[in-house]
Amino acid sequence: MVCPANQFDQVPGQDLSRQVVLVRDGRFYTLTFIPDDPEAGEVYAEMQTVYDMVLDSFNFLWQN
Repeated sequence: MVCPANQFDQVPGQDLSRQVVLVRDGRFYTLTFIPDDPEAGEVYAEMQTVYDMVLDSFNFLWQN
């Protein structure tokens, strides 16, 4: 599936987050990945692994 999407990096909050927003079949989705801070060490690496797996499962049409 191809979905129009935008990605926002290091969104402020309790922890920095990476958010991907997309619309699919008329529904709006927000995917949030925490922490988006390389200084967080191993938990950042784990977040990046999950992020990569999720994004590899979709075909996104990135909107700039």
